[in-house]
Amino acid sequence: MLYYGISAKDSEKIDRLFLDIVEQKNAVSFSDFNQMLNKKLNTDFAPQVARQLLEAYKTYQPLAVSKVKE
Repeated sequence: MLYYGISAKDSEKIDRLFLDIVEQKNAVSFSDFNQMLNKKLNTDFAPQVARQLLEAYKTYQPLAVSKVKE
């Protein structure tokens, strides 16, 4: 994620986003996840970046990642 300029502070925001997803009762669409990510980080990441982020976090945040549906 360093390639995309994600700082340690941004990483904490991503962790919080995943916690929010886990706490939600329902699954989250990938489109909604991408929008939530961009809003949380104040960025405009393309969907492929969000997919790479999900891939990178799938062993660290498996429950949250499993709740993001295409």
